[in-house]
Amino acid sequence: MFPNISAGAIVQVFAEPVGARAFESERQVTLRELMPYFLGYGKVELRWASGTLVKYQDAMGWVIRWLGDIPPGRITQQHILLIKAECAKRNVGPSRIAHILASLKAFLRFCQLAVGLQTMDVRQIRLPGSQSGRCSF
Repeated sequence: MFPNISAGAIVQVFAEPVGARAFESERQVTLRELMPYFLGYGKVELRWASGTLVKYQDAMGWVIRWLGDIPPGRITQQHILLIKAECAKRNVGPSRIAHILASLKAFLRFCQLAVGLQTMDVRQIRLPGSQSGRCSF
């Protein structure tokens, strides 16, 4: 009934597939993109020391290598198990595993509180327990 011509229209109509534009608006920010903001938040809001910032950046670098540069909202319990498995494969000690997982927990809390992203419940991330309090007899 109406011609598909936008020459006389007030707003020019483009013949683009709707799916392409919808995909752009649904794109989620990734771990690597949020890292500078996370470190800035730690420095300014949480007043972390420069050594702490370096260690957190290193730990999150390993998380990104193992999981890929994914949106924080996609991290699940299976990703946590993958991190623990990668650490076990490399014979990483319990304190280093705890540090990597604590860094990820802090990052996810930052995503929830400062950025407003919905992420997994950080209480589901269990750190390795201490061996010193266990009785061996």
